[in-house]
Order: sequence, then C-alpha cells, then structure tokens
Amino acid sequence: MNLKRTIPLLTALAMCAGVFAVFPQNFAAADEPLRIMAVGDSITHGYINADNGYRKYLCHHLQQSGISFDMVGPENSWSNEATYSWNGTTITYDPQHCGYSGYSTMSYSGRTGIYETLFAGQNLIEAHDPDIVLLQIGTNDLLDASLDIRTGVGDIREMTTALDRLETVVDKILGHLDNTDVLFVTTIPAIDATACASWVGSYQWTFNLSAEQIPAKVNECVDAYNAGVKALVAEKQAEGKNVQLGDVASVIEVSAGDLYDGCHPSEQGYAKMGAHWAEKITEYLNNGTADPPATMPTEPEPSIDNMPIFGDVNDDTGVDLLDIIKLQKYLLGLDTLNDRNFTSADLNADNKVNAFDLAHLKYYYVLSITPMPW
Repeated sequence: MNLKRTIPLLTALAMCAGVFAVFPQNFAAADEPLRIMAVGDSITHGYINADNGYRKYLCHHLQQSGISFDMVGPENSWSNEATYSWNGTTITYDPQHCGYSGYSTMSYSGRTGIYETLFAGQNLIEAHDPDIVLLQIGTNDLLDASLDIRTGVGDIREMTTALDRLETVVDKILGHLDNTDVLFVTTIPAIDATACASWVGSYQWTFNLSAEQIPAKVNECVDAYNAGVKALVAEKQAEGKNVQLGDVASVIEVSAGDLYDGCHPSEQGYAKMGAHWAEKITEYLNNGTADPPATMPTEPEPSIDNMPIFGDVNDDTGVDLLDIIKLQKYLLGLDTLNDRNFTSADLNADNKVNAFDLAHLKYYYVLSITPMPW
C-alpha cells in the first residue's frame, strides 16, 4: 500500500471544506487511485433503504473535489459502480466496503466481532490493500451495555472494556498497514434510547435501572466511549502511529432528525456523515493531518493535602468510569486537574500525569470491581 501514489489532480474545489485543495508535491506523480476501506457495523454497511449509507455521499463529495479513489472491501465487490438519486441528482458511487450489520468490536456472546472478521480467516486488510481505513465500531457494544466483559479460562480471567477491545482492533489494523497508510478512528453517533428502547433492555439488569433511567445511562456510556476514542487516537499519535480522528458524533444531531430509529442515521444523517468523512480525508491529503497534533496540557505541581484517594481523579471518593473519563479529557486538553486531582491521577508517582497513568487507572479500575462468580 502506498498513499503517495494517489491524487492525479493538484488543485480542485474541496466542496466539503469550502476551500481549494492544493495537494502536496508528493501526490503530483500519482497514477493510481486512493484505496479507501470503510470498516464497521450496520452504520457502515448502510441500514436503511439498502443504499449503502454514508458511503455514497462520501464518494460524491470526493468526486466533486477531484480526488481519484477506489472504495475497496469484500462486500459488494462484484461492482465498482452503483447509482442513487439524491435531491434530484443521480449519484454514481463505488459500493465496495467492509461493514456488517450487528457486529461489535470483538466477538462475545451473541455478537460477531469486526476484529475476527478482519483477521480470523483471510486477512482482509492485506487482501484489499487500503491506503486509508475508516473505522467506525462500538455502537453494538453500547447497545448491549457490554462496556465490560470477562474473558479467559479457568481461574485466570480479566475484565476488558469496549475501549480495550477497540484498541486491540486498532493495533491489529495498524500492524498490517504500511507506514504511508493512515487509519481513521471515529466516535459513534448518539443513541436515542427512548426511540430504540427494545434494543437497550440489557441496561436494566446490567446497571439495575428502571426503564425511565436507561436513556440517561445510555447517553453517559456513549459519552464515555467517545471520550475514550479521542484519548486512544491521541495516545497512538503520541506513539508515532499514523492514526487520525473522525468525529461522527459531532455532526449527528438527534433533535435535528439525524437518526432513523434511535440508533442508525437517517438519510439526512448519512449525508452529513459522508460530508464529514470527505472533509477529514481532504484535510489529511492537504495537510498530512485531519486535526492539530494532540498535545498534553501543562502539568501543575502535585499536592498531597487532605490525603487524596489513589485513582479518584474526580474527587468523588470512589474509583469508577467517571475517573477514567475525566483523565482522558485532561489528556486531550478538555478538562483541568487541581492539585488534589493531579495527585490522585499520578498513579505511577513520577510527578507527571500522562497516558501511562491512564493505562494504570484502567487496570486499577478493573481490580476495583468485585469479581463475578464463575
């Protein structure tokens, strides 16, 4: 795979970004189209109207920007061309993809994982040789309230979170991409638990909630997952990996009618997603990044006044997912820590708060959970 073999046009109107795209000189000699692989669940597959969801709009906007590309993947691989009528305009698009309805990050009871689909048999990344991978996964994990699952055999078991499983998928994909390729990892859209109440029933027994309490808990879990996605991308970038953030959650609005059934985007929502992805890809091709590089905030001097609790980053006298969320937001520059919070977050006692402390906190959180009987 070689991302630098693409983009035969040096300048074109980037409709989604509203600017003229001036591609770097190393794209000038491009003689092959950019290979894009959309990976994910039913939102990637295209849930309504069997019309390929956001991908047709992505193709349309890239075409309008003058970007030469080829959508790749094992699904719809019998054709490179399909059409769709959109507001009186006939869109011609490439329908190939790697999206599967009902899939989770990794396999667990009742769900097939995108990880196993990509790598358990034929290695689909190597087989389809993408230059860009668009990964959107995790909605089904959250619908199942499967933020935490226990894995292992015999007496050796561990708790893994949906974000841990996502990181496993991300690391595996990166391990099979060339150093000129790029992986985009995105947040997931909001879930309207009132509209899709029958799909989130497991929240009732998982968290011991009444039906009225479930929507707020689902929103909390989606927010936690999306904060974790952003933190994961920042961590991988800090490690020097070519990972970029897509933020689908930022463009899908429940109140605007962007959801079809409380979970899957409406056609309007898919159109917004397609424009968002085209904008991110165009920005990356122009600048080498879809967003400014992640930076760690300046660290305050630690304090041990009032005996802070180890891992209690939000100072609520307990250690739970909310502490993980606060630390992730701090590392993204979206939140601050006072002296007491800082001391609680400095889990490896090196007078610094960084991604290593986040990893320690996740592990400490697992240990704090009462073991389930097996």
